[in-house]
Amino acid sequence: MKRRSVLQKIAWVSGGIAMLPYYCSTQPERTVYSNLPITIPDRNLINLLSNLILPEDTEGFPTMESRLDFILTMVNDGLDSQEISDYLYGMEAFRKYVSAIYGTSFEELVAEDQLACIGKTIDCGDEKSFFVHTIKRHSLGHFTTSEKYMKDYLNFEFMPGRYYGCIPV
Repeated sequence: MKRRSVLQKIAWVSGGIAMLPYYCSTQPERTVYSNLPITIPDRNLINLLSNLILPEDTEGFPTMESRLDFILTMVNDGLDSQEISDYLYGMEAFRKYVSAIYGTSFEELVAEDQLACIGKTIDCGDEKSFFVHTIKRHSLGHFTTSEKYMKDYLNFEFMPGRYYGCIPV
């Protein structure tokens, strides 16, 4: 009886030791997008920007994937390598711009300053604008392709659709 308990404890300890390097990693975790090398703080910034541009309503307009995953998938799969590098450069330029103007990171600003910063950035025609405009475009695309929006507001019928034959009977 005690042997079973000892073997269970040994299994738990060895499993914990095997997982220890993954929990103690000091490197920022990278996501699994093949063309888009992005870290967790970058994901948090993109999520914050997209929710400020268009607040997410998961209960009113449910979707299959989160808006952040949709945006990152569209950037990863829909942009070519030059546009992806412009997107990443625009993200860094946006962070530098915010820290130069406000003296702090974008995440630490109050909501009014965040919205004002987005409004200033989206109107200029540089890399920061490309970054924010891409997030805005894909946020709206995520919302307008949700099933509830398409059915209720666009009166869209999903496949197979209606068949109205061409010969009256």
